[in-house]
Amino acid sequence: IGDLVLSCTSGQSRNYRFGIGLGQEKFPSRIPGGGVGLAEGVASAPVAHKMAIERGVAVPLVGAGNQLLDGERDIFQIVEQLMTRPLKSEGKL
Repeated sequence: IGDLVLSCTSGQSRNYRFGIGLGQEKFPSRIPGGGVGLAEGVASAPVAHKMAIERGVAVPLVGAGNQLLDGERDIFQIVEQLMTRPLKSEGKL
C-alpha cells in the first residue's frame, strides 16, 4: 500500500509528477523525463489499446488515455467525449 500512497501523493513519485504535468496541460514530451520509466501507463496504454482494437473490445478509458498521451485531444475534449458517449452495455464493439 505504501507504493500506492507514494504514487498518489508524493512529488518524489515519477507517476505523480507526470500526472501533475498532464494536469497543467503539458504534452508528455514537455514533461521532465517525458514519461520515461512510467510503465504503469505511458508505455502500456498504446499496447493495451492496440490489443483491444484487434480483439474488438471497447475500452473508452484506455483510448482516452492514449489520445491525451499522444496529444490528439486535450483533457477537456476527452472528458466531453467520454461524458457524451451513448449509454450501452460495455463489451464487444
